[in-house]
Amino acid sequence: MKPKAFKNQPYPSHTLPSGTILNQKYCISSVLGEGGFGITYAAYDTECGDKVAIKEYFPAGLATREYQNGIPFVSHFQGQLEISFKKGLKRFQNEAAALKTFHNLSNLISIEAVFEENGTAYFVMEYIEGITLKHFIEQNGPLSFDELFPLMVPILEALDKIHKKGIIHRDISPDNLMLSDDNQLHLIDFGAFSLENPNETKTMTVILKAGYAPPEQYLSDGKIGAWTDVYGICATIYMALTGAAPQEAIRRIQKDTLEPPYPKAAIRQWQSNALMKGLALEISQRFRSVEKLYDALTLPPSLKEATTVTIDTPSAGKKIKKLPIFLTAVAIILFIYTLVKLPTDSLHSQESDARSSHITTDTFADTTSEAARTSTSGDEILTMINMVNSPLKNAKTALKELDSSITVKTQKEYDNTHKKGIVIAQSIAKQTQFTRGQITQIVLTISKGKEPVTQAPATTAASNPPVTKRPATTQAPKSNTKDEGYKVNGVPEEKDYTTIHLD
Repeated sequence: MKPKAFKNQPYPSHTLPSGTILNQKYCISSVLGEGGFGITYAAYDTECGDKVAIKEYFPAGLATREYQNGIPFVSHFQGQLEISFKKGLKRFQNEAAALKTFHNLSNLISIEAVFEENGTAYFVMEYIEGITLKHFIEQNGPLSFDELFPLMVPILEALDKIHKKGIIHRDISPDNLMLSDDNQLHLIDFGAFSLENPNETKTMTVILKAGYAPPEQYLSDGKIGAWTDVYGICATIYMALTGAAPQEAIRRIQKDTLEPPYPKAAIRQWQSNALMKGLALEISQRFRSVEKLYDALTLPPSLKEATTVTIDTPSAGKKIKKLPIFLTAVAIILFIYTLVKLPTDSLHSQESDARSSHITTDTFADTTSEAARTSTSGDEILTMINMVNSPLKNAKTALKELDSSITVKTQKEYDNTHKKGIVIAQSIAKQTQFTRGQITQIVLTISKGKEPVTQAPATTAASNPPVTKRPATTQAPKSNTKDEGYKVNGVPEEKDYTTIHLD
């Protein structure tokens, strides 16, 4: 098949018209969205009928579209902009081909094909039905950290793997994360990615998204690396927790007014501190890898922090540089003993405050190492059990064995997937760590069975504490077009990007 020609029609816009055939098999259905690096289309494979998404390299400000023998070609501008266009085109092809090797990572958008046509390049991606994280937050409000993080873990793991292959996404944001119908997050739109090469100074057109791009992305020769995506990840988590994007990095350089999410958002203080470190303006102060960020968000900091022991002379007050080995050992032992005896009430208070918000996520990953299961004060660290899908009686018995000081309160809801009397949600997420007596109450939501057709759903008693929603409860709204997926999900529009031509 040849591309559809429109000799006798005025060109409708800069996008490909519906019905255009690409690579002799993909038929364009509609435009899904536009970003700084290109246009995303809904299409279908004419050979098997499968729905796909196609990304076209069409960088804003570097190209336009015009007819050549009735075919809509991409035409780049001349001069320095032409050089930028061709460099970007080459990267687009090479890096898309490299991403094809990660087809086994289910939480990354799968790239099925890469080809060149109409004066530009395209790559074909799987089509995911769902709603973007940005759209979900706009509809449902902010999430708690314990609701969001289990969804983010597969994304972090996938990014860590592609980073180790030298590929940087450069455009991580809530509207590039798709919450699919199976309640999984998928990282989409790799149109902005680049290959990391620490030994090469690359000059490229700057295309970025305000609020989610670190300062180095504002420079045509900025040092791009895994730390760049770390900033985007932390900015995305920040938005999901607070409902608002962080202050734009370029404005933070002038006057940094970015406030930590704790205590306003449902997040523990030490996790909030980790997010702010990931949002540091200076690369040297930021986490250098996704792995380091993951550890900081999942492992509470130990009270036994490295401390330098210095002993002053009684007369001059100067530090003694050398000390007999025996005296040094005694000093260190006394110092450690003092640390162990320090009260930990303040730490427990912070943890209790953060966990007072009711969290219903029942998929929280076990991310705590064995070494962290005993506090420095000697108190046993307990781990909240998973009571979801268990009968109420069994859940109460197991909880009593764990910590008999916890009071159980219940609320009932109709649920078509669980039998009557089964726990369907718990206000304290499983794997949450605490000391005995720290948690005084937990709310269990119990199934009332299937909702009767003739009976209105029962309302929750006002005396029971509300339980926060789970991300899977809201589905993407249906549009009037036959293409749902990306169409309704707020795929990044051109207005969301800032384009700066510096090369």
